[in-house]
Amino acid sequence: MRDFNFFQPYLKSKKQLSQKQLITYSIVSITFIVVVSVPIINQVRINKIEEKAINVSTIMYSEDTMDEMQKIENRQDQIKELEKYYGFLKSVNNELKKIDKINDLFLQTITDRVPEDVFFESINISQNTVNIKAIAQNNIDIAEFEENLRNLSYFEDVFIPNISTNDNGYLFTVSFEIKGGTDNEIN
Repeated sequence: MRDFNFFQPYLKSKKQLSQKQLITYSIVSITFIVVVSVPIINQVRINKIEEKAINVSTIMYSEDTMDEMQKIENRQDQIKELEKYYGFLKSVNNELKKIDKINDLFLQTITDRVPEDVFFESINISQNTVNIKAIAQNNIDIAEFEENLRNLSYFEDVFIPNISTNDNGYLFTVSFEIKGGTDNEIN
């Protein structure tokens, strides 16, 4: 016969967890911890970022910062305006450099090549063409003056369209073009 122990349910038995159960409980515990902790960590990060954003917007929209930003915008507008003026002045300067072919050095270069007995009556300079009316004592002085101008590298197409005589000597006109003048630059 069998013995019945009516106190059996009240006795504590020492059950040990199996290895499989231990692994399962560990995985469930870790998963639970991760699932609970990730949203908490993210909420803490969000709160910190929001706090930083509030601090930055407070600084950015403060009266001092707004005044500084207005000053910077005004300076940027001034810089843009000055850049426009600079571009305009630069183009004007380039145009003046093109036009400024006739100066003291230019006139000195011509007068240095004039023979002793040649005297100017008038000089007409238009764009890149020069016409000189002069009086000479003889034809040799006229030819020498023409040759002196031809030998200069600054001038081209040197020619004498007319020579006439009067009581003072030979009246003549010499015409030539300035190299690098506005017509030559177009070509």
